[in-house]
Amino acid sequence: MLGDFPAFLYLWVQVVILTPVAMIVLSLTFANYMLETIFYQCVIPQGAVRLIAALPICSLTFINCRNVQWVTHLQGVFTAAKVFAIILIIVGSVYHLYKGTWRYWSETLVPG
Repeated sequence: MLGDFPAFLYLWVQVVILTPVAMIVLSLTFANYMLETIFYQCVIPQGAVRLIAALPICSLTFINCRNVQWVTHLQGVFTAAKVFAIILIIVGSVYHLYKGTWRYWSETLVPG
């Protein structure tokens, strides 16, 4: 409808700006959550956050440059881990509901 030039510009904005920024945000969030378990009573050093955030980006870049099939297998492993975590959360929730632990559910169901 708009032609090839807007599609070309959108592709470059996506590749050069949006995808790297999303990767940086995800990596920084991962690093903050990971370091909160270690520095739970003190301030997290920003240098450590940046270092931990750079590790997944650099390791995935290395694996992707080394062999693309490794990345495909790694994505399969991560997807299986996500599905396993979701199943674990669901099974644990159903177990606690069956056991009779309604305290947390009753607080969320109160209107207002």
